[in-house]
Amino acid sequence: LRYVLACLIFMPPYKKYLPLFPTLFCGDVYLDSYISSRMTVLAMRSLEITASHALQAAALPLHHRDPFDRMLIAQAQIEEMTLVSADSMFNKYDISILWAAKS
Repeated sequence: LRYVLACLIFMPPYKKYLPLFPTLFCGDVYLDSYISSRMTVLAMRSLEITASHALQAAALPLHHRDPFDRMLIAQAQIEEMTLVSADSMFNKYDISILWAAKS
């Protein structure tokens, strides 16, 4: 199964990543319908943030100070999932990483 972490759905409007998602906010395309349709097409499910995830994120060493990324790390640890990232700071945590190329 492939998952979309709820944290990633929440993140774009609040972070520097907004320029990476221009079609999500243009014309008649709305974020909720876009993500829902893409998840259906890609056969993905949502992984919600739980209290266990939040507690794990709070307990992580402060190698990475970004709260969104810390949540991703915590979810990857608890759910024993592989995280796709190009962020080298994730190397400092005990998680499985599939490295994405930086462009």
